[in-house]
Amino acid sequence: MIQKWYEVTCDYCERVINHYIGRKPTREEIEHDGGITTATKQFCCKECYIDWSHDKRESQYCNLKQNGSIHQ
Repeated sequence: MIQKWYEVTCDYCERVINHYIGRKPTREEIEHDGGITTATKQFCCKECYIDWSHDKRESQYCNLKQNGSIHQ
């Protein structure tokens, strides 16, 4: 018998959060297993979410600085 498995990994450190058999997990299932979810991403712990959020803001700031939107 062939079964479909879904492996949910952290979008920051790529650690495995959990494996799900048969169907794609919902946000509630991922959060119940200890993951943190946003609209499009999932993270294994609060530290990964904070680090990803910090890196995202830093990247956005650098892009604004390069485009001349932020003057020094």
